Amino acid sequence: MSKKTEMPACKRRHHGLAVQTGDVADAAQNISRAATLAWPFTPQDFPPLAWWRTLPSNLIRDAEHLLIIDTLDTIRVMDRHDQFAAALSGDAAAAVGVALSLLPIDEMTLTVDIVMTALLR
Repeated sequence: MSKKTEMPACKRRHHGLAVQTGDVADAAQNISRAATLAWPFTPQDFPPLAWWRTLPSNLIRDAEHLLIIDTLDTIRVMDRHDQFAAALSGDAAAAVGVALSLLPIDEMTLTVDIVMTALLR
């Protein structure tokens, strides 16, 4: 009998969402087996900032979306970049603008992962 590992519960930040953050880890682990059989990776294989480039869209469901929101909410912009901060907080137009400003993408950097995850959000 294998022992199930659990993620520690996080403080809930998104009061308007139906799923509590403590339930997110359980929900992410309950991704249907049929969806993961067609792809060699699962969300648990990579950090949320890499999901935009490693997972097919059908594996990014409500639980993963909550983890993406939580991850982006922990990122702080040190310089005054209003459009970047707006993209992180969920402004779709700002996310598109920041992503387009990165083109062409020559290498995968942390900035690219953050911006593209904001676009995924």
